[in-house]
Amino acid sequence: PNYRNFQLSQDDQIRLQQALGNLEDRTRRVLEFVFLKDLTQGETAKQLGISVVTVSRQVKKGLEVLKQIMKNEVF
Repeated sequence: PNYRNFQLSQDDQIRLQQALGNLEDRTRRVLEFVFLKDLTQGETAKQLGISVVTVSRQVKKGLEVLKQIMKNEVF
């Protein structure tokens, strides 16, 4: 719910979509479930058939990778 009011510029939306495309499939899906579908980590784990610990690790890994990609991307 805290993210609903957060608006990205069109350029940042494009950069984020490109960065998401560079993630491993499972990591990308976990981030989409947690942040775009607003599911809890437990709900995400159940939906994807993985453990909550794996979801937590994938969120942490995915955010770190996205941070690096977004930091290093120059358009």
